[in-house]
Amino acid sequence: RRRRPLTAEARASASQETGKVLKLARRQHAQTPLRKGPKLKKSDGEKRLRALNKKLREIEALSERQAKGEELDEQQLEKLESMSRILEEMSQLGVPGLSA
Repeated sequence: RRRRPLTAEARASASQETGKVLKLARRQHAQTPLRKGPKLKKSDGEKRLRALNKKLREIEALSERQAKGEELDEQQLEKLESMSRILEEMSQLGVPGLSA
């Protein structure tokens, strides 16, 4: 079935109603929080520990690449040498069982 084209008056009326609905939807959306429940903040120690764990994963990947015979550049070698420093900092943050 074919629809009849809207007249200019009908189009104007439809756009006004649509605009009202959109404005209402935006207003309601602005009031609803994106997350449900309380927002938990991570302490500085937890953030630092996550960053150090990421560095350790990167160092592990670099050491595997070096073991396979791939040549590493100067920055990558410096990162490999920083492993003891990272482990020491992690032990200061209270991670048990770490030794440099």
